[in-house]
Amino acid sequence: MAGGYATYGDWSGGVSYFYMGIPGPGKAAVELKYLRSFFESLPFNEMTPNDSLISQGFCLAKLPETYVFYLLQGGTTEIDLSSANTDRLNTRWFDPRTGKWQNCPPLRKGKNTLIAPTEDDWVLLVRSGRATK
Repeated sequence: MAGGYATYGDWSGGVSYFYMGIPGPGKAAVELKYLRSFFESLPFNEMTPNDSLISQGFCLAKLPETYVFYLLQGGTTEIDLSSANTDRLNTRWFDPRTGKWQNCPPLRKGKNTLIAPTEDDWVLLVRSGRATK
């Protein structure tokens, strides 16, 4: 979550189509479009990595109001929202494979245990006191 490196590319069948100047038959180009849209909706330049706020996965945050938690393989994790500036937390799951949003059970200021919607990778967006996208 510190920024994408342009050589992610699409390695379909051992061929790196990215270096050939074409999107290739894989999913990379479409999924990068979803991620760009997601990060453009955030105060990204004001956020810093803060993995101490999640037991398994990664966190990018602008304390005390915006948190992005990334779970690589779904599952259960504990997140710490003790630094949130309000008890009113707006949360939604983001599917980086489809660009679609899902509701998340209500979370509270403090420690919370989460279970991702599936075993795939998921992003949880938490915003204090304002509605999420």
